[in-house]
Amino acid sequence: IPVRVPVAPLHRSRLACSKWSFFETGMDYFGAIEIKGGKAWGLLFTCLTTRAIHLETVRSMDTPTFLLALSRFISRRGKPKIIRSDAGRSFTKGDTEVKKMFDEAEVRRQYAEKKMEFITNPPGSPHFGGLWERWMGLIKSCLKTSVLAAGKKVSFEVLSTALIRIENTLNRRPIAFNDEGMAICPAQLLNPLSAESTHLPLEYSP
Repeated sequence: IPVRVPVAPLHRSRLACSKWSFFETGMDYFGAIEIKGGKAWGLLFTCLTTRAIHLETVRSMDTPTFLLALSRFISRRGKPKIIRSDAGRSFTKGDTEVKKMFDEAEVRRQYAEKKMEFITNPPGSPHFGGLWERWMGLIKSCLKTSVLAAGKKVSFEVLSTALIRIENTLNRRPIAFNDEGMAICPAQLLNPLSAESTHLPLEYSP
């Protein structure tokens, strides 16, 4: 009798197909990355259903910087309903600040249904964030073979541009195939009119 390997059921976050992209989002920092004049970090947001990613470049891991990066993400991708992350200090403090802002708003009842829920993984449980840990490995590999090759330090602007280009590349990986056998990628779900990438050369002074 053939042995069948047991397969765990899909998490409910994988099945939110009727919702918008990034309805349920996972996030994490990666770095630090040595750049000209200091250090920088990357902040990864990934849609738990479509596997789309969004990358932000930040100069610090403190709470105000995180909240600004979160604001940029929401402005470009829309407000998630649920954000999952590791129990990092900047994330948990950010959760408190966001809740405080909602509580102080006079129109909080109008936005009650739009509140974001932050869910942190248990301490010492990196496997809970296996999805975004995998993406961070791919992102670091792309950086090491491109702008950070040979140990060169680049400017903050060059690093930001490189991360956005990596975001674009990873969002074009196939995740499924339609009835005609054509590949479907996260970029098409984010922008149905998305055409082939048209990168300009990335130039910088070593």
